[in-house]
Amino acid sequence: MERGYVAELVTLHVAANPRDYRADTLINLTASTANPFLEYSKSVASGGRSDDELRALLETSRDDGKWHNSMRNAIATMVGRGWSDSAIRFACAPYCEGGADDPDLVPLVDGARKKWGDVDEGDATSSPSAKPSLGIPLDYYENFDRAVAKNWIIKGVIAKGETSSWIGPPGSGKSALLTDVVIHAADGPDWRGYRSKERVGVVYFALERGQLAKRRLTTGPPNLPIAVASGVINLLSPDCVTTIVETIRTAEAHYGCSVGLIIVDTFNKGIAAGGGDEDKAKDQNTTLANLRRVQELTGVHLALIGHTGKDESRGARGSNAHMGDVDMMVQISVADDVRTATITKVNDGVEGVLTRFKVEPVTLGQDEDGDDITTAIVSDDRLDTKKEMSRAKLNKSQRRAMELLDRCLIEQGKPAPTTEYPRGVTVVEIWLWQIACLKGGLSPAGTKESAVKAFRRAVKDLVAMHRIGIWDELVWIAYE
Repeated sequence: MERGYVAELVTLHVAANPRDYRADTLINLTASTANPFLEYSKSVASGGRSDDELRALLETSRDDGKWHNSMRNAIATMVGRGWSDSAIRFACAPYCEGGADDPDLVPLVDGARKKWGDVDEGDATSSPSAKPSLGIPLDYYENFDRAVAKNWIIKGVIAKGETSSWIGPPGSGKSALLTDVVIHAADGPDWRGYRSKERVGVVYFALERGQLAKRRLTTGPPNLPIAVASGVINLLSPDCVTTIVETIRTAEAHYGCSVGLIIVDTFNKGIAAGGGDEDKAKDQNTTLANLRRVQELTGVHLALIGHTGKDESRGARGSNAHMGDVDMMVQISVADDVRTATITKVNDGVEGVLTRFKVEPVTLGQDEDGDDITTAIVSDDRLDTKKEMSRAKLNKSQRRAMELLDRCLIEQGKPAPTTEYPRGVTVVEIWLWQIACLKGGLSPAGTKESAVKAFRRAVKDLVAMHRIGIWDELVWIAYE
């Protein structure tokens, strides 16, 4: 009973001289509700089930006693969309005790195919004699007003069912930036001012430097639903679709949650693995078509990491077929030690600066020789204003001293007392600032002596840089 099967007692009467009936006559003897696939056809004749409705059917199959009917209707939708048997099994696998090879799936798929073949659900009619359409599924004008909001993971950046490309020269921090995105998507907090909408599982396909990817990811909080698949994948081969989908399903089974984001680092390596040429539109399009099939089967956001060419102003290295297929392209440039991630192409958004960031080294631990194990990650500094950009040029101690001076001026500042000070400035007694620096951890050593030395050094440097002014034991911010 768990899967909703109901036993019935049926009595058969055998006639001595049975009358001949046509098939359509027999069908019309019963109500349409006796035929589940006919009922399904009528219910979707206005345009078919949406992706959300299909997912809702699959989720309902987990409820006691509802597996059979929910799975039957879901499979009918998939058959109507023209999905292959393998695609249907992969989509249903997480909801079946036996996974993709669950024996109860076979009769449901066979039954749907006998009734509808490859007919699209939007073209099905209640007539049993209707011929299956061999055309492309249609969405009609009268249904276009049924706009559906994007299924955001990080609003304005990562949406399910879309593809983004993150490109830059070697060492620009593109993989570090995507690692930061991955950690926030899996953990759930907002990312650099962009709102988090859903916490999802992530699979990071590291086609190169898998150990580096894992080192960076260990800087996040514990117990995140993130898996790294290290190894080269031939993205030109249609077989890569099954490989990637099965890898995603394995991660979902391990963590008990759906995967909403996958990273391919780097996209270029996957083309080269199949003997392809990223300069050829044919190879780019073949690769992107395979990844699009993965997306159709899983609904994930696909984030591709790639390279710019020698001339960064020309964008992604290789054929421009790559840019034509993605929903958003982000290009990373470097000036001094500040990286700028700029949206250079987006289908339904605004181009411009996505974020600015710095990369900083962190120590993860020590190896067997006692040497530090380090990696580079995106710093928490937000560099989205002129003030933040200006302070990005300061070292860590100078920046911390300025932050503590800001706090003192807000909490204890007062207007300058005489005309000997710049007009309109707010000042604070320098000893109050020094106490704040001693308490605020200006010196990493943590001792009073080291903190006093660090404060004197910061004051000297900031005066020399004309960042602060000091007169008669009062201090103020002179330049940002």
